[in-house]
Amino acid sequence: MECANCGIDYPPELLSPIRGSISTHSVCGICALEITNKVLGINRKKFDGQMAEELRLGAIEWRKKNAPNQ
Repeated sequence: MECANCGIDYPPELLSPIRGSISTHSVCGICALEITNKVLGINRKKFDGQMAEELRLGAIEWRKKNAPNQ
């Protein structure tokens, strides 16, 4: 499945829904952190919640192994 933000194709278990103003999209944990930081006006380096942080770390690891040019 493709992340609605970065366009990288991930296994579905590495994507999570994020609600926009009109619809819900599936995004990777890397993009989810970027989007929520922007919306909240903050600059976190990682998520506080365990599940969200595991998805972010999983996306980072997947990119290293499968999308080396990203």
